Order: sequence, then C-alpha cells, then structure tokens
Amino acid sequence: MTPGNGGERRVRNVGLLTLPFHANYGGIVQGVALARFLEGEGYKVTLLERVRAATQLQILGGAILQRLPGQNIQGLRGRWLRARPHHSFINRYIPRRSGPLRDGAAMTQAVAKHDLDAVVVGSDQVWRAKFGAPGSFLNRFLDFVEPADVRRIAYAASFGDDTWIYPEQTETVRGLLARFSAVSVREASGVAICAEVLGRPDAQLVLDPTLLIAPDFWTSVAGPVRPAGGRTLRTYLLDDSRATVQARDGILASLGPDYTVQASGIAGSHAIHDLPTWLRFFRDADFVVTDSFHGTVFSIIFRKNFVSFVNKRLGADRFTTLLGMLGLSDRLVFPDEGQDGAQLAREPIDYGPVMERLRGEREKSARFLRSALS
Repeated sequence: MTPGNGGERRVRNVGLLTLPFHANYGGIVQGVALARFLEGEGYKVTLLERVRAATQLQILGGAILQRLPGQNIQGLRGRWLRARPHHSFINRYIPRRSGPLRDGAAMTQAVAKHDLDAVVVGSDQVWRAKFGAPGSFLNRFLDFVEPADVRRIAYAASFGDDTWIYPEQTETVRGLLARFSAVSVREASGVAICAEVLGRPDAQLVLDPTLLIAPDFWTSVAGPVRPAGGRTLRTYLLDDSRATVQARDGILASLGPDYTVQASGIAGSHAIHDLPTWLRFFRDADFVVTDSFHGTVFSIIFRKNFVSFVNKRLGADRFTTLLGMLGLSDRLVFPDEGQDGAQLAREPIDYGPVMERLRGEREKSARFLRSALS
C-alpha cells in the first residue's frame, strides 16, 4: 500500500472536494464528470462545498444584493447572474451536497455527518493557492479529515504552475500528502513536483475527469443536433489579445469563404449560456479555435478539427501534457511567439489513433481510482 492511513475500512460514501463552481464551465463539467464516474462505480457521492468565511449578517446582506436589480455592489449580483444558468445542471447531476462549509471545522463536521469513508480532492487547479475560498488552501490537501481510517485520494489535481511556488508550505503539505492513500495529478509537471518536492514519487498522471467518462454522456447532455446553416468556425477564447485575434483571422482566411465565425467567451459582450448550450458550441462546430483547456477537451471528445492557442503566462503544461498523450501536439499554437496555425486549417485530424490512445489512458485512469477506493 502507498503511504497513507493504512486502514481497511470499506468505502461506500465518498466526499468530493473541488474548487467552487460559480460560473466556470470547465470547473463544473470536471466536477460533474468525477461525481458521475464515482456514482457509476457504486459509491454515494457528496460534494463538499467549501466557501468563503462570513458572518450571518454578511451572508444575509450578500443574499439580498445578489437578487436586488439595478446594482452590482462588490460584483455580487453579476457573479450570481453568471452562475444562475448552471444551477439546474449541477442540481441534476450532483444532488447530494454538504451546503456551505465556511472553515475547516465545518468540513470536519461534514465528514462525520455524511459518514464519509473516503474524500477525493480534484480535479482542476485545486492545488493553486490563489484559487478557491480564502484560507482554504490546506483544506484542499485534506487537512480537515481527522479519522485515520478515512481514505484521502487526489484525482487529477493540478498545481496550476509547472513548479512548486509555496516554499513556506512545503513541510506542511509533505506531511498532509503522506497521509493520502493515493495521489494522481493532471500534468506532467505535477508528477515532478510530487516526486521531487512533496515526497510522493508514486504520484500518477491521469486524465481530466471529463475524459474519464463515456463521450455518450456529453452528447446526451448537449441535446438534439440542430440543422446546420453552413460551415462554422467556432471560437471560444478567454484571451482576446492582438496576437490571438490575428492568429484566429489567419485560420479563418485559410479555411476559406465557406466558413462563418461563431464567437463565444466568458466575459464582456458574450451572452451567458447554460452548460448544454456551451457543449453544443463544440459538438455542432465544423472547426474550433480555442485557448481554453476544457474547450480543447470537448473538441477532442466531439472529434472536431481544432487548434489550441497556448498562453505560457496562463499555463501551458495542461495543454502540452494532454495533447502529448494523445499524439496531438501539432495542434498547439503559440500566438505570442508569432505562430498563427493557418496551415492546420488544411490538415484534418485522423481520430482513429487518437481515440485508441484515449481509450488506453481512460482505462489507466479508471484503474487508479478503482484501486484507490477498493
């Protein structure tokens, strides 16, 4: 057995800890996917909802400001409006949730209340300090799990950076990770961090949860295919820098006049869409240009010709790791380095070998979780 609690407790009830969902499409779909996989394996899953600490007065005031039209004090109403379209999707696919947990003590109580036999932390950038509720960083290394026989598991956790940037926390985190039954990460750099800094040379590289479950699920969520009105280039861009826009325009020009652009993003003038609509962006496109990791994931799931723009400042390893696994590294474009990817518009992807590699990685990732929980 890997370093951990060493207990023989049979796992039935699993707690899932990830970053707060809010309006983050990628964050929501990876959480739902991981919960769905675990439910499919016969476990009862409860989402542990770690949120910002607040007094009762602050909670009441926030609830009022979220629903009060004509203002956006501290951005509360804006964030609530962006998150609201996703509530029904989350309620449908993760019905068991802890309710707001505002500190580590409340999380410890939730473990007991829900009789959890294991807690899984992941995926996404759960091990990046600036994300999540203030003060929750060590919670995401499961410091709140007190019973020694409750299994601690990391699935596809991401540090967000390709090096360890929290030297003041090294010894604490090493001690916490030593208690884990099993550790897995999403990026190759994460494997190195665990082995070289945090005392877990057994950390495994696994798939993002969205790729762990059968693609048929995402097709069913997206709903019926709508008749196409022509060939479309779907752009889903989080960064609209000059270099990115120029690279996009180069790809469009290379595709030719038969294509029209359908643009979407997460801010500014873009409309707020629910998750099924967001998934249809990728499923119904003829070609996808995106700088989003999960936009890239769903381009692969729906077998689309695509190009992924990579901004090294925002993290390249999640892209290079995944596409390297699947033999798709040539679909990466770095606009800030002068690359435009126009030639890729004329080079369709052969998805036969890609899907074969993906099946192998999916089986490996599923084995990791099954072994960790068995």
